[in-house]
Amino acid sequence: MVNKKTKNQAIFYFEVNEKGKPSFEKLKFLYKFLFRFKNKRMVMVIHQHKPRRSLAQNRALHAILTRISDKIIEDIGEEIGYTMLELKEIIKLEYLIEVDSNGLMRVKGTSELNKEEFTDFIKKIYEDWLPRYFPEIKIPTIEEYKILMGIDQEY
Repeated sequence: MVNKKTKNQAIFYFEVNEKGKPSFEKLKFLYKFLFRFKNKRMVMVIHQHKPRRSLAQNRALHAILTRISDKIIEDIGEEIGYTMLELKEIIKLEYLIEVDSNGLMRVKGTSELNKEEFTDFIKKIYEDWLPRYFPEIKIPTIEEYKILMGIDQEY
């Protein structure tokens, strides 16, 4: 199926069966799209799709960071404390820096993380960042947040 499309490009998501072939239905969409470019040279890039973090994970992260932010403001003061989004950026600077082949650094967005990477990011907040900078702040565990937020699917 075409999920994203501009005039001259499209992203097709499909699964390959055990025989190494995509479903016929998906190929029909691809052929229909390619027909617009008959007699033209094209480039096709295919890579394995890796699912990103879930919305439930993102909601849990925001709840956790809001609790930490509120506690910092309560304990230290609004002038010195951080908003939830400021706190998120500060923590990303510590754990989500990547360096490309040219030596340029950038901070990854949490939406770029897959579910496992996102879970590791949250664990680092609980097990490393929070004890190191604010050991006196106690927040519910991930499991407690899942219950509070009604998250019953796999996180």
